Amino acid sequence: MPQSAYQAGGTVSALITLALKNGIIDAAALTGRQGLTPIPRLVTDWQDVVKYAGSKFMAAPTLAAVNAGIQENYTHLGTVATPCQLTAVAQMRANPLAIETYTDPVALTVGLFCNWSLDTRQLSVLISEKLDVSAIRGMHIPPPPAGIMVFETDSGRVQIPLSEIKPLIPESCFICPDMTSEFSDLSVGMFEGQPGWNTLIVRSKPGADLVTTASDEGYLETKAMPPESIAQLTRAAGEKKARALRTLIRRKLINTENGQRAALRMPPEIIEKILTY
Repeated sequence: MPQSAYQAGGTVSALITLALKNGIIDAAALTGRQGLTPIPRLVTDWQDVVKYAGSKFMAAPTLAAVNAGIQENYTHLGTVATPCQLTAVAQMRANPLAIETYTDPVALTVGLFCNWSLDTRQLSVLISEKLDVSAIRGMHIPPPPAGIMVFETDSGRVQIPLSEIKPLIPESCFICPDMTSEFSDLSVGMFEGQPGWNTLIVRSKPGADLVTTASDEGYLETKAMPPESIAQLTRAAGEKKARALRTLIRRKLINTENGQRAALRMPPEIIEKILTY
């Protein structure tokens, strides 16, 4: 498969391919794209995974594919999703209605690092004035100080300043405290300064087992992350939590009372710890 089909190191595609091929999952909820619009896809053939590789950078209805998989009676679903989406999956898996016959249909969650996504409709309007949307083959955001979003097209590369892109971020992204998909078995993101590599965080035994198998079978090449990179990632994740909490407090959307709905509930001592970190 061509390297150009993947985002950065192709870690997510490799893991999902292996999980399907080895029967660890029986279907994967992934995100494709029609033109610029993200489309949920339920994939059962490992050879089809590469078709859905690459970041979309847009709010996507990926969980519709999870629901479709449940309705089609798949019992070992995998999904690749953003932090907000995996929060919803975690809530579902907790069986909040205490249904006695409930069985967890999700066997693997691979979470993506995410600071924000974009409104697809607004982005389409913006970039259609600058390029042919149907010709887009990929997109990425180089690390700072680049300050651009890059669209790879049939006829070449188009760069758009992030100053034009960021106004399209939905308001809900500013109250999301999770940058690294903490409710996942494995979290994957970019590795700044190391083209062709991803950052990979192992969060569960199923995740660890899959990474070990992937390394043993040649799907992944792994190495330890430098301490300074870990510190930088930890700081960035903490700063996103703090920004989100301050926004929630300012908008009176956290731990509300008197019947008001809260966007987030969190013990006050944890809020204080995050804000003073």
